Amino acid sequence: MLYEKFKQLGKDSVIYTGGIIISKIIGLVLIPIYTRVFNVKDYGVLDIISISATMIVVITEMGLATALSIFYFKAENKTERKTFIFSNFIFSFLATTLLCGLVVIFSQSIVLALFKNAGYAKYLIIATLTIPFSIIVNFGCTLLRLSFKPIKYSYIILGNSLIGVFLSIYFVVIKGMGLMGALYGLLIANIIFSIIALYINRNSFNWRFSLAKLKIMLKVGLPLAPLGLLSWAIDSSGRYFLAHFRTMSDIGLFSIGFKFASVIVFITAAFRLAIAPFQLSVADKPQAKIIYAKTLTYYLSITFLIAAGLCVFGKEIVSFFTTPEYTNSYKVIPPLIFGFIMNGLYQIVGIGLLITKKTQYLTYAMAVGAGMSILFNFLLVPRWNILGVAIANLLAYGLGLMLIYIWNQKFYHINFERKKIVKIFLATITIIIIGLLTNCQSLILTLFIKSCLIIILSLIIYANLEPREKEKLRFIFRNIIYKTRNKFRFN
Repeated sequence: MLYEKFKQLGKDSVIYTGGIIISKIIGLVLIPIYTRVFNVKDYGVLDIISISATMIVVITEMGLATALSIFYFKAENKTERKTFIFSNFIFSFLATTLLCGLVVIFSQSIVLALFKNAGYAKYLIIATLTIPFSIIVNFGCTLLRLSFKPIKYSYIILGNSLIGVFLSIYFVVIKGMGLMGALYGLLIANIIFSIIALYINRNSFNWRFSLAKLKIMLKVGLPLAPLGLLSWAIDSSGRYFLAHFRTMSDIGLFSIGFKFASVIVFITAAFRLAIAPFQLSVADKPQAKIIYAKTLTYYLSITFLIAAGLCVFGKEIVSFFTTPEYTNSYKVIPPLIFGFIMNGLYQIVGIGLLITKKTQYLTYAMAVGAGMSILFNFLLVPRWNILGVAIANLLAYGLGLMLIYIWNQKFYHINFERKKIVKIFLATITIIIIGLLTNCQSLILTLFIKSCLIIILSLIIYANLEPREKEKLRFIFRNIIYKTRNKFRFN
């Protein structure tokens, strides 16, 4: 039974991961284009406008996505479930649209206050108009995830990314519209796929709004409402310190490093998307705590291996995809990656806080992390520039994770496999340090040595598995090879 649960989680994670990775790879196609079309300053402007618009989404989320995840499974019948869904959707959409309208009206005042440049208002307006449509797309994807339909979920994610990139390239490269072209491409893509998302999920609504059910969801969700904003503060507040203490060019440089470090988010986000319904669905099972403990070990084994690869090959990756003026952005990749991994751990380590309905402690932990992020940025950015932002991010997420772990163990103790985790962590850090110090005159030799280091780490992680886990892993690989061979023979 335990294996079957993880097998289902694995299948869903692979599909979610595949969809997210491909969509992000599609998005990464823009990096070599934008870094050759836009200078570092323009890239910085595009980045800070985008994260400013994202804050609107975060503010209006109000923890309702998590609340819907809970009541989706607690609903007594399909009719009640549909009422929960529609009540959640209509409130989220109207609240977002109202706030977006206010931002558009006061856009010039906002950009003057934040960036001291009224010319950025037109960019903020287009980015803000995109948000209501992206809310619909995201809500539709949430429903597909909760109903265990990862294939359709991937269609929406991939389609939106592909069309968005295609239109952005068309407007920026062919039409020569600059930053406005990049933003128009995203706007049109989200309009198209908001319609598609609504159509695919049309049977999930009963078009009945219930204030009582909305209040129930808000009661659970509101304690989590600040989480998104606090997480945004940890990830994004550093840009505003760069804008104040440094320049837009520094923001552009940090943004490139942030995007390459975000490759790890392909895995953490996909894992979290798959694990949310999975964790809640097994909460009443006798083996729930064993499953949760194994989940943490598997998550760290996978993410540490990928993190090591990104850190070790960071400079080569950035140099390959961008121009020389962006090369130094590789320095922020290691601390950012481990910050992202810690962020992904919140839901895994803090599952007991959700089960025992102690969600306010998640908010407390994030509040401490966000507060310390602002303090760390204030202290570190003037001295260490973009590296200071990355370190502030790492320290903030680390502090929040520590608090979540302590509180989770207090209310819902789980025997996590700490010895295994420490071994993997120490091996990963050692490999990364050696890789960063490796710098031969021959690029081929450098790449060979670094590749050997990643292979060594893979073997260490494999050796850390239990005999039964090794057997299952070998079975999975043999099955993949067998199916691949048969496919080629058939073709």
